Amino acid sequence: MAVSELDLQLEFYINGVAILIIASLGILGNILSLLLFKFRRLKMNPTFTGLLVWLAILDSLFLVCVVAMFSLPSLSLSYKTWVLPLLLPSLLPVTSIMLTASVYTVVCLSLERLLHLCRPHWSNKGAFIGYILPVLVFSTCYNFPKFLEFTTIQRHIGPPIARATDFRKNSDYSLYVLSINCLMMGILPFSLLVGVNISILRHLATSISATDRREGAMRTLLFSIVGAQLICHAPRTGLNIFEMSKALSTSPISLDEPWLIDLSHLLLVISASCNVVIYTAQVDAFLSDPGIPGVRSMGPDVTH
Repeated sequence: MAVSELDLQLEFYINGVAILIIASLGILGNILSLLLFKFRRLKMNPTFTGLLVWLAILDSLFLVCVVAMFSLPSLSLSYKTWVLPLLLPSLLPVTSIMLTASVYTVVCLSLERLLHLCRPHWSNKGAFIGYILPVLVFSTCYNFPKFLEFTTIQRHIGPPIARATDFRKNSDYSLYVLSINCLMMGILPFSLLVGVNISILRHLATSISATDRREGAMRTLLFSIVGAQLICHAPRTGLNIFEMSKALSTSPISLDEPWLIDLSHLLLVISASCNVVIYTAQVDAFLSDPGIPGVRSMGPDVTH
């Protein structure tokens, strides 16, 4: 059928081509951003810098997992047939853990910035102990049931098969996953992100003695952080709501346009590819502004 051929083509170009290219650029961008911090000799809030490093690591691991789960199967039939069934039972939950940790690390970065501006004595308590360890523990516990969703069946003849377990097929579990994902990976983190950044903007508007141009640039950068997150994660949340409505009505959970799922994955890859770049641009733009606490250069910028 023409529609099936179109779906296959869209899957190839979105998963096999676009995701692979953007993920590769995202990993490269994360590396270059960290090198920029190193060679610009910044004297920054160590906790904020540590969070940026961890965000780059988590996003890069997420990008690697997405390439392994979606891009390579679209590009290689041998990989899809022989390798993916062996990896899927572990690869799916690890990918979800990395995504959850990345989302909440972005929230932590905004929270650390707000504390540094409004409550300096509460900030800079350590990136790993103060933020990353709790985020990793939460992300692992939250996504742990996904380790029970698939199993690999080894056959004497022929390739292995990844098969959904009865646990995953349970309708109550499916409804629970869809509902909790909508809350914990949609409503909660992005409500926090919007609220914290609104507080930051209010503080900047009343306390920073800078030019209107610089304050306008800061507003633009903060809105870009929130905007990029909301735009890139909105389709995933929308699909969760759609699937949850289908589950509540006991209708089959299916989409007439399966490419929407592929597009949702692509937007998540874009988000993970630009997170650290946006924060690096923010720090670089205000490197010489004494009105922004916690970000300044340790020496002249020798770039000529």
